[in-house]
Formats: sequence, C-alpha cells, structure tokens
Amino acid sequence: MFDPFYSPGLVLTCVGIESFTAAIKAKLAGEADAKQKQRLYNKFLVQYQSRYSRIYQKHETQLGHASIMSWRIYMENMFWFGVIIPMYLGKWFLNLQFIEVFTKSADYLFFNEKYNLFDDFYQQFETLVKRDANIGLMDYTRADQLIFDFGPQKSLSFDNGLYNTRFEPGRFNIFAMLKLTYFYVAAYYLKLRYKGFGILGLLSPLTFIRVGRILKRSITNAIAEQIFLFKTRKVSNNSTIEKMRTEFESYRYQSKIQPWTE
Repeated sequence: MFDPFYSPGLVLTCVGIESFTAAIKAKLAGEADAKQKQRLYNKFLVQYQSRYSRIYQKHETQLGHASIMSWRIYMENMFWFGVIIPMYLGKWFLNLQFIEVFTKSADYLFFNEKYNLFDDFYQQFETLVKRDANIGLMDYTRADQLIFDFGPQKSLSFDNGLYNTRFEPGRFNIFAMLKLTYFYVAAYYLKLRYKGFGILGLLSPLTFIRVGRILKRSITNAIAEQIFLFKTRKVSNNSTIEKMRTEFESYRYQSKIQPWTE
C-alpha cells in the first residue's frame, strides 16, 4: 500500500473502530442480529481493504508522470468525495441493509472477474505512460475540468448534509452522492477515451459497454434515492437541533435583570 500518498490506513481505522464497537455492543446487548452484524461488517471491511489494494497498483510506473497521475488523482478523488466521505458521515457502513446491497454492487463493478473498473482505468493509464502520452492536466481542485462545472470536491454539495449537520446515522443522502458520482465517472471515462485514444477509442463498442455498466449504477441509485427521500420525508435533519428549536418556542425574554447579589 502506498499509504503516505492517500492515508487509507486512517480511513480503515475509523471505519473499523466504529464497526467493531457496534458489533461488540450488539453482542453484549444480546441483539437478535448480532451475528449478522459481525458477518456483514467483516465482509464490508475485508472488501474495503481489497478495494484499496486495487487502487494501489502500478504506482511504480505512473507516479512520476504528471499528466497521467493528474488524471488518476482526479478519478480517485471522485470516489473519495462522492462515496467514502458521505458514507462515513452518514454512518452508512453500519447500516446492514445498505452494506449488503453496496458490497454486491461493488462486486459487480469493482471485483468482477471478467471486468474491474479500477483495473480498467489503471491499465489505460499504463498504456498511455508507455506511450509517453501527454493528455493534459486534470486539476481536481477546479470545477471546469469535466462537465456542468463538476469537480470531485463539489460532490459533497450534491446533498445539503454538511450545511445542515445531517450527521446522525442514515440522515446523509448517500444515494444522491452515488447517483451523481457514477454519472460523472461515466463522463470522465468518455473524456479519457477521447483524450487518450482518439475518436476510435471513444467510439469503440467496448467503451459504450463499460460506460453502460457505470451508468447502470447511477440509475439504480437514482431509484434508491427516491425511496430514501420518501421514507425520510418527515425526518428532521438533526434531532438535537430539532429538539432545541422545539424548546425555543417557549422562550421569553426576561426584561427585568436581577441584581448579581440575588
């Protein structure tokens, strides 16, 4: 692992600590789904680790190539800001139903024996490095590199969770993030094919098949988002803030200030 570059160990530690804690609490409390939690949390963490192992390939040949590495960092930050951070903020990695579906979805796109999205990206980067290709610089801090003024860091604005402190479990709209992240990954894929391999690379049937697989994830999460919005239509953004507002309704200003001595 190239830990100094991305620090995935810290991410896995945060997720692991909270998962372990939830599993132990469930067992001590004698919850009916304690064993299920242990099994699914373990599966999620193992897959999470495996996914990072996928990300850390081919650095030895690509790290010194400014053009290709900028494209690589841009792509990886799309998943960082669009999936990992919102999943942690909303504690979705502790939601059994979500992680069971999420791991199956990841198996389909990232761990499929016939096709793996990360392997696909890195192999294309490897081919371009061997050609010593210059396909421009992708600046992930800017919003004018792709379409619709998108930038990886803008992903967190797909939902107003940060602004409205929706940090309690299940409040952050992870499905909106997944939907739009996959949509922009598809747009990124098309741009990479065109910039790196020309019009023939863009119009290759294989390109459309792979983009179709990515967009399928976007559509699936768009449907999941509508279900989520319906179920949470009456749920407050933050229960603590909601409680404070309710209590504040009975607030009355005390016009007569009592002496300090009293």
